Amino acid sequence: MSNLPAFSLHPCPASERAAALHLITDSIAQQRQTLSRSILSSPVFLLPSLSLLSLVFYLNRTNIPTAVILLSGVCIAILSAIRMEGAQYLEEAERMGREGIEVLNEEEEGTKTVVATWGEKVVGVAVVRQGELWAWTVLLRYRRSGLGRDLLARVVKEAGEEGVKGVAKDNANSYRIKGLPGTFNAPFASNEELARRVLMEVSKGGKKE
Repeated sequence: MSNLPAFSLHPCPASERAAALHLITDSIAQQRQTLSRSILSSPVFLLPSLSLLSLVFYLNRTNIPTAVILLSGVCIAILSAIRMEGAQYLEEAERMGREGIEVLNEEEEGTKTVVATWGEKVVGVAVVRQGELWAWTVLLRYRRSGLGRDLLARVVKEAGEEGVKGVAKDNANSYRIKGLPGTFNAPFASNEELARRVLMEVSKGGKKE
């Protein structure tokens, strides 16, 4: 047991800022998969897509091989369109990779960054900027373990008497693809609501669930 890596929650030193930023940009890139799942499971998408596939099959029902080929082509085109739309999150992640380090370097302006490390690996990060939560993410394998809550509790503590007023409107994961039905963005709204709820609980000294 003594050989296990040490776990730590602490203010982010300069040597860990690049790793912390990488975790933030990864969380933005992962929104591409979240969007894809949201679209594919939404009735707004499923109903017209199934109608289109049914029409293609009906028009080619006398030639099954042709119908199969056409149906495959339509499915590939639909999935490709979803991937291309979600690629905007990859572009946003790249932008954050270029510009985000400036945020983490704003300590003299009141920015507070807390990281969770397992050994030498950064597995979670929370950033408060101008009195609001700007970033909050945990490595996938450590989610739903209570680590996210612990991160928020620690960054609230680091914020001191000023506290954390809420989730920043322009937070690191606030980018949304324009023109999409609101229902496709529901998972992102849910994540922000979770951040607000947990932030409120830890600010009040709430116990872990």
